[in-house]
Amino acid sequence: MAMKIAVNAKVRQKLKPLIEYLINLEPGEFWNQREFNHLSNANKYLKNQQETFWLKLLHALKNQQEKEALNLLKYNPFTTKSWFPELEIALKRILIYRQTGTLKSHFNIWKKFLPINLTTQAIHH
Repeated sequence: MAMKIAVNAKVRQKLKPLIEYLINLEPGEFWNQREFNHLSNANKYLKNQQETFWLKLLHALKNQQEKEALNLLKYNPFTTKSWFPELEIALKRILIYRQTGTLKSHFNIWKKFLPINLTTQAIHH
């Protein structure tokens, strides 16, 4: 049990700058890129902490930045271990519909909204 506490303390210490950043966001604010850029290990958090993806996505949606939201979904580094894969798919469909005006699921429509590696995999399978 003591080792688990030590590991948690070590993890908490690594995440302390991110936690403090989140605590200091204004009420109703999900993301502040300018402040986030000041964090040491900011890029590491973006790659390793899934909450950064979701908070950036919420920020884009709240601020009606739909192209940015779709790009975040398109290039989500957590796709294979997503907390809410069904929500991601639904949001992609909604955002694509709002951009294209169609719900057709033809591959050519979806292809331009998928990351290149997924597009190539779909073609070859």
